[in-house]
Amino acid sequence: MRNIRLRELLSTSALIVSAALPACLAPRLAHAQQVVADGTIQTASGTINTGVLAPTTGYALFALNGGVIQSSSPLTLITGGSGSDAAHAENGGTITIFNGSSIQTAGTNASGLFATDAGSMITATNTTISTAATGSFGAAAQNGGKITLSGTNSITTAATAATGILADGPGSVVTSTGNLTITAGGAPGTDTQGVVANNGGLVDLTGVAINTFTNHALNSLGAGSMLMARDFTIITNSPITNNSYGTCACDGGVMQLQNGSVHTMGEWAWGLYAGGTLTGLGKLTGTNVTVLTDAFAAYGAVVSAGGQMTLNGGSITTQGVKGYGLLAYDASTLVASNMTVTTNSAEGRGVTVLSGSRGELHNVTLHTAGVAANALYSYNFNTNAPNTILVDGGSLTADQSTAIRVAGATATITLQNGVVVNSGLNRLMDVLPQSGAPVR
Repeated sequence: MRNIRLRELLSTSALIVSAALPACLAPRLAHAQQVVADGTIQTASGTINTGVLAPTTGYALFALNGGVIQSSSPLTLITGGSGSDAAHAENGGTITIFNGSSIQTAGTNASGLFATDAGSMITATNTTISTAATGSFGAAAQNGGKITLSGTNSITTAATAATGILADGPGSVVTSTGNLTITAGGAPGTDTQGVVANNGGLVDLTGVAINTFTNHALNSLGAGSMLMARDFTIITNSPITNNSYGTCACDGGVMQLQNGSVHTMGEWAWGLYAGGTLTGLGKLTGTNVTVLTDAFAAYGAVVSAGGQMTLNGGSITTQGVKGYGLLAYDASTLVASNMTVTTNSAEGRGVTVLSGSRGELHNVTLHTAGVAANALYSYNFNTNAPNTILVDGGSLTADQSTAIRVAGATATITLQNGVVVNSGLNRLMDVLPQSGAPVR
């Protein structure tokens, strides 16, 4: 039975949009080419095409009640009905997709692989998956289901709300090892995403390349959710202003990134983001991650609303106007170590700390090239919650601006261990305090 609620962050105000997929309650009658294992062991082979039949008769492979479907040769699975998954495991069912198989779904809400309920599992090796319609996930695990991908796999989605991989709910797990390519299409501005860990789900990826045209590439959303990615490449291509972040750890979600790259091309398309809401604080850790953003206000790394972000190694480069390198605001914490931060356009501040947040730079080389682009900027709206900034070693260089600017209410800024500060205007610091508020 299907019961997905996929929530996603679409703006900096943490707007959550929910999409519910319909329940599949049709009688369990097998189509002539369908393979069903209802508490039994079955073997699938060749091409299985269920036409436009609806669930559950429209599933190409259907394992339930502890049933097992195995295969010993490549399969071609094709479905065209609304809600008709190509491979569907529930209530402890197990499905094994043989090496070199191909999966296609054409109906709305029809996923390539769908595992639901504790004990249900689907494994696939060197498999090609494509979905054509709205709400159709490439691989989705729900309510404790598990999906494992190995070898060289590809997932292509082509419509609105058609996320590549989803793990939804506690105990739900999707794991991929080897080489996985995800292409998430859909019209610009729609809510298609690359990979989502939602509501306590877990996604663990090694060796993944993600190209999205509409929304976030990686999204860990909700308390207990965890998304881990190693050896990854992310590109978000949205040509319009729609907050297509490379990564998003939000509303209590946790994300761990290692040895990868993120490239965003749209306006307000931040490279890395961690944010909180009233229900939880997002946390993101990145090791040796390279970030490049191209467009207006496409910040390199942002943490907000009490979120936490820790970066070690790698680099951040922004090309667009107002493309900040690092930004922490609204009582958030950002720690960056052993990395370079470069901004190349006007008003592209290097590191910005706002509204009672904390920023730490340890051995960071920070360089801004544009006009009105301070290397370090602090502004505080709230005298009761000071900004705290530590610069420990490294350098701060602003080619066409004052190197450090401090404005607003209380801030405590510490430079230690031989920090080098340079300004092309020969102005190392401006202090513009709010009346009665100290800057230390």
